Amino acid sequence: MNPLLRWRLYYADGSTFDNMQGTWEEAPQMGIIAAVTADETKGRLVYHKMDFYYKVGEHFGCSDLVFDLAQRFGFDLEGWDTKAELLDLMHKHPEVKFGEWVANDEYRAILNKATTDPDFSVLSPKRRFSDKHLRDARG
Repeated sequence: MNPLLRWRLYYADGSTFDNMQGTWEEAPQMGIIAAVTADETKGRLVYHKMDFYYKVGEHFGCSDLVFDLAQRFGFDLEGWDTKAELLDLMHKHPEVKFGEWVANDEYRAILNKATTDPDFSVLSPKRRFSDKHLRDARG
């Protein structure tokens, strides 16, 4: 376990990025399969199966609802009608990262890396956020 490690992103290409490599805003925005955050009481929190991941201050969250993000970050969605326009809008906010869907076997392999990563404590059973509602680790 690395006590300085606070979070790590796991990407579809098998790469990772964490707070030891740079800031959340510096992390690649596209292709996230899972995000893990250190948690003092649970050891780790694993976020996955979402379209968007974000960090504001020390608070992490994820969502599959673009309208939730619009409200949270003050996006003006009026008038956008293409994915390209939405992506352009979102790229102006480096605190928002984009999830990616991959084949089931690839997904399971990457999620397994996230849930068994020895750099994070395993104080308690791993908690996974996988439903289709916004989850926020603020408690």
